[in-house]
Amino acid sequence: SVHTLDDLLFEATQRISAFLNAERTTLFMSDAQGQLRAVAWVEDSVRELRLPRDPTNVIGFAYAAQVPLGFKNLNDANELQRLHPRLRPDDRLDRWLGTTIQGAIVAPLLVGDLPFGVMLVVNRQDESGLFVPRDLVHASDLCRAMAGTLAGLLAPREAPAQPPASG
Repeated sequence: SVHTLDDLLFEATQRISAFLNAERTTLFMSDAQGQLRAVAWVEDSVRELRLPRDPTNVIGFAYAAQVPLGFKNLNDANELQRLHPRLRPDDRLDRWLGTTIQGAIVAPLLVGDLPFGVMLVVNRQDESGLFVPRDLVHASDLCRAMAGTLAGLLAPREAPAQPPASG
């Protein structure tokens, strides 16, 4: 059963991974420091990763570009540089997740035209290891369906309005 927001996010990412036949799904959320932050259970520990919201990494690129993207190999410099000249292979995601990422999908979480996070789906679990165009459409649809709910859950709570002072 779901008890906390972290539990809810963990359960959602597990279900998305199963649906897309992926090794892992992770949600990066924009934080107050202007970074994209994610937490993942890896082996028996919780690991956190923060990445800049700029096109120097695939997560930041998806956030800035506001479009879902599929990759055949996140370690292929040519594939990355075709998208943006500042994109380079980056092993931070591999080291953080304790796996070698080949095929991947990155899809922005948008509320209206405003991004607030990115979903990362890695390593399709079949012979090819590659995601197909249908998977990219499904990932994009899932992000659209989740975005409003997640934004509402993650928004800072406003203080209740104070009654007017009586004079």
